[in-house]
Amino acid sequence: MAALATIYPEARNVHDEEARRLQIYRLIGKVPLLPPTRIATAWDILRLSDNDLNYCENFMNMLWRMAEPKYQANAVLARALDILFILHADHEQNCSANVMRSVGSSQADPFVSTAAAAAALSGPLHGGANEEVLKMLDESVRRIASRPILNPSSGQGQADGFRPPRLQEL
Repeated sequence: MAALATIYPEARNVHDEEARRLQIYRLIGKVPLLPPTRIATAWDILRLSDNDLNYCENFMNMLWRMAEPKYQANAVLARALDILFILHADHEQNCSANVMRSVGSSQADPFVSTAAAAAALSGPLHGGANEEVLKMLDESVRRIASRPILNPSSGQGQADGFRPPRLQEL
C-alpha cells in the first residue's frame, strides 16, 4: 500500500482537494485488489476485476472465479459481505482508525496513512474486533435460522442482533 505513494507522487498534495479526491478513488479501487492478488501469487492464478460487477461481487469474483468465463455472484452472499464490510468499517475509535487519523494529521499522503493503519491491524492488542463481528453475525444467523423472517419496517417484528447506526440505514 505504501508503495503506491511512489507511483502517485501527487498524493503528497494533501491540501489540494481535487488531488485528495483522486487518491480516495484510487484507494477505493485498489484496496479490494490486494487480497485476491496475494492469493493469486500463492496459487499462481490471477483473476482480473470485472467492471460489470459491484464492489462486493467483484471482490468475490477475484477470490473465487474458477474457469467460468463470467462469474455469477450469489446475491445473498454478496449482500452479507457488503454488510460485513460496513460493520468492519464502522469501528470509530479502534487502534487502526486512530493510527490512520494520527498519521494523516501529519499531512502524510493517504497511501502511507493507510499502510500504517493496516500495520496496526497486525498487532495482538488490536482488539479482535474482526473476530467479534464474525461471532455476532454467526450468533444472529443461528437465532433467526429456525423461524420465519419478519419485516421490522412494516411492524411485523424486530430484527435480531445488534443494531449499530450504519446497519440501521441498510
